[in-house]
Amino acid sequence: MLQASLNSEIKNDPVSVLRWKQGAIFSAFVAMLTVQMFRMAAHQQPSIMWTEAVIFALVPIFLHRLIRIWAVWNPEVASVRKITHLVQAGIVGSIVLLIAWQVTFRSLFAIGDANEVVVLNILQLVGWQLAIFSSVRGFERASLVLCGSVVFFVCCMTSRIDIFVLGSFFAVASLWWMAGLYWSRLDSKAIDGDAKTLAIHGSSTGIAVVAILLGVGISLLIPFSRGQFSVRGFMPFSGGEDGYQDDFATSGVGDGNMLKAGDDATTTGAVDTDQFIEDDKPSMYDVMSEKYDGPVFKKKLNKAVALRAKTKHVHDIKQSEQAGRTFRTMRKTGRELDIDYEDRISKALFYVEGSVPARFINDAFHDFDGWDWNKVDIAEEVPLQAKIKLNKTFGKPIFSLARAKSDYLTNNRTHKVKMLRLETPVLPAPSFLSRWHIARVDRLNFFRWDDAGFLKFDSEAIPSQTVIDFDSFVPNYHVLRKASNFRRANFRDSDSPWLQVQETSAREKIVGLADQLTSGIRPGWNQVEAIVNHMRENYELNPNWETDEEAEDVVGHFLEQNGGPPELFATTCAMVLRAAGYKTRFVQGFVVRKEDYDPLARQSIVTSQNVHSWPEVCLDGRFWIPVEPTPGYPIPYSTETLWQWLMAKANAFVFWIWTHPLISFLIASTVFLCVRYRANLIASLMLGWWNVIRILWPGALLRTTRQLIDLRFWVAGDRRPLSQTIRNWYSRVEPQHSGGFFDLWNARNYCSKPPEISRREVVALCREQIDLLTLGKIQNFVSEKTGSAIS
Repeated sequence: MLQASLNSEIKNDPVSVLRWKQGAIFSAFVAMLTVQMFRMAAHQQPSIMWTEAVIFALVPIFLHRLIRIWAVWNPEVASVRKITHLVQAGIVGSIVLLIAWQVTFRSLFAIGDANEVVVLNILQLVGWQLAIFSSVRGFERASLVLCGSVVFFVCCMTSRIDIFVLGSFFAVASLWWMAGLYWSRLDSKAIDGDAKTLAIHGSSTGIAVVAILLGVGISLLIPFSRGQFSVRGFMPFSGGEDGYQDDFATSGVGDGNMLKAGDDATTTGAVDTDQFIEDDKPSMYDVMSEKYDGPVFKKKLNKAVALRAKTKHVHDIKQSEQAGRTFRTMRKTGRELDIDYEDRISKALFYVEGSVPARFINDAFHDFDGWDWNKVDIAEEVPLQAKIKLNKTFGKPIFSLARAKSDYLTNNRTHKVKMLRLETPVLPAPSFLSRWHIARVDRLNFFRWDDAGFLKFDSEAIPSQTVIDFDSFVPNYHVLRKASNFRRANFRDSDSPWLQVQETSAREKIVGLADQLTSGIRPGWNQVEAIVNHMRENYELNPNWETDEEAEDVVGHFLEQNGGPPELFATTCAMVLRAAGYKTRFVQGFVVRKEDYDPLARQSIVTSQNVHSWPEVCLDGRFWIPVEPTPGYPIPYSTETLWQWLMAKANAFVFWIWTHPLISFLIASTVFLCVRYRANLIASLMLGWWNVIRILWPGALLRTTRQLIDLRFWVAGDRRPLSQTIRNWYSRVEPQHSGGFFDLWNARNYCSKPPEISRREVVALCREQIDLLTLGKIQNFVSEKTGSAIS
């Protein structure tokens, strides 16, 4: 506000019209950065995008300099009206140039933005140009409106935290900017640059406080997910909706018409992403063999010779595994076997659109004999198989599961999966599945439950190119930790197959570890987390571990080696959880991480490298809760409110202080010294800012010098009243000093035609004044004055 109140009124002359306003330029720059960061996530070539942004950002600056030079050299011809017309012509020309740039790069290099992003970029460019020429009448307010609209639109189109942070910066800068506009309209020549006070009515203050408290309260209760906010946009996109397709679409699985047909219907895919498939698609067992070089066979088994003879034929082993409904945890990991399927171009099994990290389950086992996980007939079903329901929403068939929702499931999220090469009848659904939709599938007999408790498509495999929409719940770990209705069972006295721990040499170690990790911890999710965190923090992930074909129990082998591959992390964690009294199963599926996102395809690509194993725990008899004991893999997706996040950070902060007393003492001492000597610190920082202004913005040096000296008087406890001029107030310290600085100040602020003075002379006068009125000298003067008054 001080800056705005100090700006001299713009005269009706060309040079005054071409003065820059830092507030408008800064806000427009933040808006421009927000748009470019939004563009970068979906742009094919970020380097070209940033080059374009820099070029079009420099164009109005170059135009500003040209017009200024023209106005200085042709004062008899130049006028405010002509300058306004030139600026308007430059804006139109920049818009045409930007559109031509997009058309050219789209046609020649297939590089560009979605249609709505191009429009946003044009509006942002216009707002930037208006900010550069903000001294022209009406341009400053127009720039504020345009830039604000663009930032608001971008924030509605994304859920990225960095965009929200930039939007917050823009909001703060814009509010400061508008306050400056208000003060400059009231009076731009207050006494020596002091801002006038604004009368605030009690009702206005009360309404503002209530609105702020209401907004803060609501924000504390809104859930947001770990890693990003769960805020859904409501703005339209250029693809993926209502059958509309665009080459440069920003959303939708399989959007765009850049497709090429092959010999048959299954050899069609997007050209840029090589989404081609072949007729022979891999099953889940094929995928496991792609990641691992087959299972290891125990030497002491009589059938080992026959099985080892078949290891040369990977396909036969996979069929044997499938027939036996087993999964061997001890596998060869010395190299990755990449089966060369005929005519294969892409390794993608399916594509995912939606928030990540995400887990998609494909298989589960519950019986473990020390080496193998097996599927056997079970009398107990945990959780109970829910009834499948079919409803119509806006004419579209929506399938859902009729089961009660648990209290810890406090949010929802959606995913869209496009099946490509994975041959499986099981729906690759996320955890906590609630609803799903497949176009034109509108009969209940299309789906059924299998023996492992998974939903299956009633055919040999889900057809390729099938797009499935999933809606699933999201757990809240804070609610789980506080729940008191979860009880641990005694695995020794239970016949439940989900609590079975095999009688092996490692059994005593497993039981002892479970007792050690759960001792003194509240039963329920807190004990589960203690076990999982111990696995992540104390064991090492080692895919190329040393296999022991004579080991009786792979869990004991894992504990001896203090680590191993993900399958043994999941197996060991499952056994410890069972020994602690929690029903657990071993799950195979796919973990989709942030690095799997392909900016070109605008989807997450799932390959055999995404295959992973993890355990799941059932606490309430309704849902299986995934846990991740393997270090290096993301923890399962969860949600929390802002208040829960703040309390968790506060508890973590207190715990950190308790465990780091020396560092905490040093930090506390530093903070105390900064508070104790804050006045001197503020004065020193202001002096540093004065030097920055001297180098970068010398035109504002005179005002900054006055602000620095006023700040020194305030720090010394002798604040200058509004009724006093700087000459009268400053001269009390050094009455004999000449008034060169004061003469320059009065001339710049009150003369209709200020005298011309060089930049070097201005810097010399300002430096002389701040060297004369140092903080120490002012403090001594105030002390002497106070002492004289007392005596």
